[in-house]
Amino acid sequence: LLTLSAEKKNRKAPRLLAELYESGKGVLPQNSTLAVAWHEKAAQAGAGESAMRLGEIYEKGELGQARDLEKAFSWYEKASKLGDIGAAYRCGVVARRTGQKARIAEKYLSWSSQKRHSFEAGLELAEMYVRGETESGRDVDKAWEWAADIFDRDRDPRGICAVSCMLLGLPGPW
Repeated sequence: LLTLSAEKKNRKAPRLLAELYESGKGVLPQNSTLAVAWHEKAAQAGAGESAMRLGEIYEKGELGQARDLEKAFSWYEKASKLGDIGAAYRCGVVARRTGQKARIAEKYLSWSSQKRHSFEAGLELAEMYVRGETESGRDVDKAWEWAADIFDRDRDPRGICAVSCMLLGLPGPW
């Protein structure tokens, strides 16, 4: 019944089927191939949660899929266009790690930080500015702006500490 509903363009049914096949809970046995296929159908139909999940699957190489950061970026980008701010953050991280243009990583990380008030996105941006990974090159003032933004917004001193450590060349978890 659920499969029939999904095939008749019920918007929520494909995602539900994907989750059921992924978990193996309920009446459906666990089946990674069908889980990925139903997530793809759901994402194509506009389910941002499924697009985000596909990004995770390809970023981590889960459910029998090979790790593929290009596919991960593509699915995260689709999810972010559907309004998922967490996916925008992942877009920025994956863009940065795959060596895509710095402006792409900067765009998604900045959007994520501003919309979600994300400590992690702000810290990624500060690190990009310290290391000169932006189109404008190294910009310590911009790094400090992101650290100050984290502090002003969240009252979290970790951004200022992290940028200080980066500038001093000290190792850290970032």
